[in-house]
Amino acid sequence: MANLPSLLSLASFSGQVEAEFVAELTPPERQAIGVPDDWAAKDLVAHVTTWRQRGAEDLKAILRGPLLPEPQEFDEVNRAIFDQNHGQAWEVVLGRVKKPWESFTMALRDLTEDRLAARGAEVQPDRPLWRRVTVDAGNHPVLHYAEFARRRGRGASATQWMEGLSPLLLAVDPAGRPLQPGLPLRPNGMPDKALDSLRASLELSPGPREWSRQDSDLAPLHEDPRFLALSSPT
Repeated sequence: MANLPSLLSLASFSGQVEAEFVAELTPPERQAIGVPDDWAAKDLVAHVTTWRQRGAEDLKAILRGPLLPEPQEFDEVNRAIFDQNHGQAWEVVLGRVKKPWESFTMALRDLTEDRLAARGAEVQPDRPLWRRVTVDAGNHPVLHYAEFARRRGRGASATQWMEGLSPLLLAVDPAGRPLQPGLPLRPNGMPDKALDSLRASLELSPGPREWSRQDSDLAPLHEDPRFLALSSPT
């Protein structure tokens, strides 16, 4: 069972990565206008902030009763988040970041170890609450920011963030299971490592299964029988 301090450390690191991500952005990157298939920095920050706020609301809700299920159509939800925030100025998007982080951390601190271990009708039948929190606290934001940085030539930052995330994810699970930070970055000639990361990621959250079959960054794996087995609908 995960312990609360390890999850708080993961959330703290994720917040640090976000601050570094924002600090590295150039003025043109901050003002860039994105499109649904190629988000600009402000679209990405708005996306992460919205999901963080939802995560905080989920943690508060479970103190009152059963947790609502995660959405089945992530693409539709993410498109709605994009449309809602697309027209906002960078300063407005950045101004929304702090409060959801504080809300998420405070809600996490209010949970007991027993609540974090809960599963079944109260949370989800296939995984305890702490696994869902792990995605919200670390996997989701860090992966997004690392991939954005990599695509824009800041590979050193992307690597540093991903490498910093790995031991924190391992600390979340005392059993030492190889929890990896979400979907892998571009395989770069290391298909075995990328497949291991994908396998662990889909165990944490099966939602990206269909997306992984369409992701151009995973194209080098698309013909691998092991990838086909992992990404096929269950």
